[in-house]
Amino acid sequence: METLKLTAKDFKQSTSYWKDYIGTTDVSDFQWNIEIEWNLWYIQFECIKAENISLEVGSYIEVGSYIEVGSSLKVGSSLKVGGSLKVGGSLKVGSSLEVGGSLKVGSSLKVGSYIEVGSSLEVGSYIEVGSYIEVGSSLKVKYGISAWLYISVKWKMIFSLRCFAWICEWRDISDEEKTITCGKIEGTGVVEYGILKEIGMPDEKVQETLYWKEVTVTVDGKEYKAVIQ
Repeated sequence: METLKLTAKDFKQSTSYWKDYIGTTDVSDFQWNIEIEWNLWYIQFECIKAENISLEVGSYIEVGSYIEVGSSLKVGSSLKVGGSLKVGGSLKVGSSLEVGGSLKVGSSLKVGSYIEVGSSLEVGSYIEVGSYIEVGSSLKVKYGISAWLYISVKWKMIFSLRCFAWICEWRDISDEEKTITCGKIEGTGVVEYGILKEIGMPDEKVQETLYWKEVTVTVDGKEYKAVIQ
């Protein structure tokens, strides 16, 4: 299997921190493996598609559009993706993970610091996070979830085994940092550790907001007051 090895010559300094990819190989549709030299800090791509991607310790990678990986993706430090991220196998990130769109991982997801996903997060095995998890819509995990701090999911949380938040042992944390907040939990999973707060799904919150509320309506030019039941 062919491996594309990217080194310093494949990047050009664009700002005081960031380096842009200028290599001759089109990494937006590369079918094999990509390895990136370990000491390249703050590197940027428009989009990446490959079978495997390996970014050794020292790399901060930012991708403006999407990343699609057929097998595994390993990042030594931080990863930031403006659009979607799809990984067929496992995803391991040494520090933080930020995804503007959706994130789909076929196997396990391990992140040393926090996870922020703008849309949905789907994981084929389990999640293990060294800090917090924030998801803009739904979170679906086949097995269990483990986070050192809080978990915040705007819509549903679906998992089959156990969920742990607030397992941080290196400092005191607030009740807010101990909380698992979501629209609602579905599946056979159980919250083993953490304070569960189900806030209701968006459509349910609308009904809850209007229930027994007095409203004013105009019919045929006449104004009426009504109570919604």
